[in-house]
Amino acid sequence: MLLAINLVLGGTLPEVRKCAKGCFFLKEDGCSLVARHVLCVNYMCLKIQKALPLDALLRVQTAAGAELDTAFLLQEAMKKQMNR
Repeated sequence: MLLAINLVLGGTLPEVRKCAKGCFFLKEDGCSLVARHVLCVNYMCLKIQKALPLDALLRVQTAAGAELDTAFLLQEAMKKQMNR
């Protein structure tokens, strides 16, 4: 479902892995997906956690929450349409 959402949102799916040891969707400049899996959205490496001040971390977490809410609503709407 998540890959279908990416296509609906105008994203493209990679044909080959760009980073040999990384996620299939990881490019040199970040994630190639428009809509990301919950694990990806919530992941924040220790290096970033230590580098950002608390107010910036809170803004990132707020944005992540909004992204997850939106993705969930979109998935539910698509499921509803597919069941019609």
